[in-house]
Amino acid sequence: MNPAAEAAVRYTALGYRVYPVNVSYVDGKKRPSFKGGAWDPAKGAEYPTEPDEIRAHWEGFSGVAINTGLSGVVGIDIDQGNGKSGMDNLRAAGVQLDPTPMVAMTPSGGRHLLYRAHPDHPAPTKKDIPVPQVDVRGVGGILFAYPTAVGDNAYNFIGDEWVGPADLPVISDQWLKFFREREQTHGNRRSLPSDPGELLQRVRDLPPGGSWDELGPLSMRYAAVCLGRGQEPDDIAEAFVEAFRDRGTGDPKDAENSIRSALRKVEPWEPDDGEGAYERDVAEELRRLRVRAEAQRRHQAAEAPEVDESADVVSIDGHDEGRRWIVPDMFPAGDFMMMYGPSRAGKSALLIDLSCQLDTGGVFMGHQLDRTRGLYLAAESANGVASRFRAWQAYHGQRVNVVVRKKGGLSLDNPASVAKFARYVKDEGFGVVFVDMVKHVAGSLEFDKNAGANGALIALNDVAQQTGALVIGTHHSKSAAPTLMEGNHAALYGTSNYVMLVQREEHGEFTAELLKDKDGQDGRQWTGHVVPGPNGVPVYVSDRPVGGVFR
Repeated sequence: MNPAAEAAVRYTALGYRVYPVNVSYVDGKKRPSFKGGAWDPAKGAEYPTEPDEIRAHWEGFSGVAINTGLSGVVGIDIDQGNGKSGMDNLRAAGVQLDPTPMVAMTPSGGRHLLYRAHPDHPAPTKKDIPVPQVDVRGVGGILFAYPTAVGDNAYNFIGDEWVGPADLPVISDQWLKFFREREQTHGNRRSLPSDPGELLQRVRDLPPGGSWDELGPLSMRYAAVCLGRGQEPDDIAEAFVEAFRDRGTGDPKDAENSIRSALRKVEPWEPDDGEGAYERDVAEELRRLRVRAEAQRRHQAAEAPEVDESADVVSIDGHDEGRRWIVPDMFPAGDFMMMYGPSRAGKSALLIDLSCQLDTGGVFMGHQLDRTRGLYLAAESANGVASRFRAWQAYHGQRVNVVVRKKGGLSLDNPASVAKFARYVKDEGFGVVFVDMVKHVAGSLEFDKNAGANGALIALNDVAQQTGALVIGTHHSKSAAPTLMEGNHAALYGTSNYVMLVQREEHGEFTAELLKDKDGQDGRQWTGHVVPGPNGVPVYVSDRPVGGVFR
């Protein structure tokens, strides 16, 4: 079964128009390869609607491209990672993203959001609207979607549900205003002439390797001016491409794609050099500069909303007075740790002991603990975890008040769920959160994919940062390679601030090694001891270590 083909069947049934694609990385850039070499129906691309025809159409292809124009949707493409932060730019400019159920995470950690197109105001396909690193896909555009693979990564669907174009929220008036302003900025720039001959000469004068930033505005202005003079679109395109060929360098297909795209988007325009033209141009330039200035605010310190100022201040004193430890000199508050190991190695026993020792102000690995309220998500085996808590209480003769829940409503593929969970942790005053196991609250995120692994752990790290709690997640190791995490080890290891490997030894002993410590103290090891508690349920005894000192 081809997952991309099955997804295409489902997309099509909902009303989307999708096309087969393979995407690879070449010189660090995404390079799509479409069936038949093109996705545009004007160039012969077919969009079958019958399931069997769709499956046959997708033979040899592992990706799905949504034709946003044909589907009647608008896609907002937010770049993230690799030095880009479109989301920060949107926040800095005060731009709101309306909720939508159709959201995908890109391989680099960005987002694709889908909205229904406005029936009277078609959206363009443009880069950097309304801020840098945020692109819009509308008429004449495509958007890669789940489950498109890019190298070892893939686009992951993280929305609440699959919803067709007709049931999506309509793109907001705020975004329609951005589209109109961009068209005016590109179509009516005072620096561009209004004479078609002068515009074509500018095309001929483009330097070798001239960028789309120059070609795009020229094609938009030329298309608008010529349409305003009543010329036919094919004649307009032919003249524009011919001028591009006169340069003697560059691919004429770039010029043809640019002018054809412009002809689909612009309205006929006649030069207005009368009273008020200069003032309008000045106003447009000021608006553009304001947007740029707001985007650049991301480089300045800005107060985040709903932040506890006392917890948000980071001490830079040499004696580190501002740091609060959950386990002294081991695990600080407001951080994230991943603990992994083979099944039955003792991970849960270790975490349950830590949670109980924190709750009672006991001792863990030789460290006296301050009493700290804990939340334990028993996402893998709630009944088994409950019996282990009961066994610990019976063995130690102490009652604990650790809050144990199955999943706590947490789904790491849903930003709204993560935000709600973080508010719950903060409001209830939990100082430590145990997630046993992370993959069971990951939702649709796949741990064998870079994007899935990164997305899940980044979400948990966000919970730690927002709440000031220590968050510890557990995961299995590979059966064939017990020192590596199950799934994409490199991504899971790289995204975690702390990583601990737990391995079972003989006679109830186990070893734990801190493989990664962001403060540079990794490599520490110790041994612990698991004893049978009531009814044979294993209990880790932290105050009776077997050689239980760091070595």
